[in-house]
Amino acid sequence: TGTLPAISGASLTGIGGRRNLVKNGGFDVWQRGTSFSNVSGKNYIADRWWCTPNSGAHTQTRQASGLDGFDYCLRMQRTAGQTAGGVVYLLNEFESIDSSRHRGKKLTFSFYARKGANFSHASSQITSNLISGTGTNQSLSAGLTGGANLISLTNTLTTSWQRFTHTTSSVVASNVNQICIQFTTAHAGTAGANDYYELAGVQLEVGTEATDFEHRSYGEELALCQRYFEAISGGLGMGIVKSSTAADCAFQPKVTKRVAPTISFSGTLYANDGSAQQTASLASGSLITVDGFVVLISFSSLNVGRACTFYTANYEHFLLVDAEL
Repeated sequence: TGTLPAISGASLTGIGGRRNLVKNGGFDVWQRGTSFSNVSGKNYIADRWWCTPNSGAHTQTRQASGLDGFDYCLRMQRTAGQTAGGVVYLLNEFESIDSSRHRGKKLTFSFYARKGANFSHASSQITSNLISGTGTNQSLSAGLTGGANLISLTNTLTTSWQRFTHTTSSVVASNVNQICIQFTTAHAGTAGANDYYELAGVQLEVGTEATDFEHRSYGEELALCQRYFEAISGGLGMGIVKSSTAADCAFQPKVTKRVAPTISFSGTLYANDGSAQQTASLASGSLITVDGFVVLISFSSLNVGRACTFYTANYEHFLLVDAEL
């Protein structure tokens, strides 16, 4: 045996894989749809991203980015003719198990952004914030325990894509359990046809320099997002009628969830035992775990002991499984 020769000019340090803390930073995954309008409160749009337009009419849509390396971007737009102002928030939050491992390290936050021709925020700016907290698995919608800004800077947009990079001035504190990204804007005047900004390639990584955006495969990015939310598609589930007004239907999600999720159905739910179709609904008493669930369905009258099918009118998303922060 021998020793490997030294390689002149080589470095034993390099850019490792899985650098980007942001899930769906490339805006590839949109399980809930690709266009949203007039939402209020905390509403998820692209997977892992939620927004709170506080006033007026707004839309949030997936767009072709036209930016090399990125198929899509997120467009945050105020509807033409609107005069209402107010701050619009856009956030991506990380659970504690992903946040706490970055204690004692500096972080660099980078993203691509551009504006529409009628973007109405003062000086064509958006504010980018990196926020920490000391609580466990909290959401900024309810406030973070010990909340503090690690980064809070304005970014002046043009109608062309620019990459913005910001680094924390100090290392992440030893008691930080929560990190989240927040973008804010405040519109003014009357909205034109292109009163929007767009984001692409959002990345948060350890170190003091922004590296190239880390592209993960779509399948891996989808699975990372499905830990928090899964839209079970296909429009059809199978169950057994256990009484004249109730049936059990078992489901196995593709990915183990963050916590035991809440379950809902998209569209009008129907049950059919082969003899009749009836409108059905989710009933209390379902057995739900992070790994799977038996959903209790109620209806008017079906035949005990028969197999039955469950489906929605549009056959797109049958079951919505939510384990978000």
